[in-house]
Amino acid sequence: MSLLCPNKYTYSWTLFSHFLNQIKTLFFFFAAAGASAAFHDYDHIPLTELSHVVINYVQDSLDCCHSSQLNWEQLAHLHGWNFGMINKIKLKWQKRVIESPFLELIQNSHEFQNYTYGQLKEDLEKIPRKDILEKLRDYEEKGKLLVG
Repeated sequence: MSLLCPNKYTYSWTLFSHFLNQIKTLFFFFAAAGASAAFHDYDHIPLTELSHVVINYVQDSLDCCHSSQLNWEQLAHLHGWNFGMINKIKLKWQKRVIESPFLELIQNSHEFQNYTYGQLKEDLEKIPRKDILEKLRDYEEKGKLLVG
């Protein structure tokens, strides 16, 4: 059989080979996409492991005192804090005993010891603080949630 003279088997093999290449391309595309998604799953990361820039942004946004419904107080309320517990932190902040109510929550309160980035995003949806969520998504897309 000559290679210069194509027959029905050569044509079938060419189509089959092309089909296999298409499948390989799709397989590697989805495998890479899956690996990429797994690599960028930030939701289970403890909040205290995020970059200083991200924590400072959230802190500045939630420590504001012009609206008690949209700040750290509402976040604490979502986690079962009553008036007395919230007021204790508020008084410490007013007396400059603590640097930040938000930092006090995530660093020193039992309810927030295992608080994750995913939980923060869920809570920001509930408060609602979509402005903070948008900025966090921007940090995610730019790969700036973590140091390094």
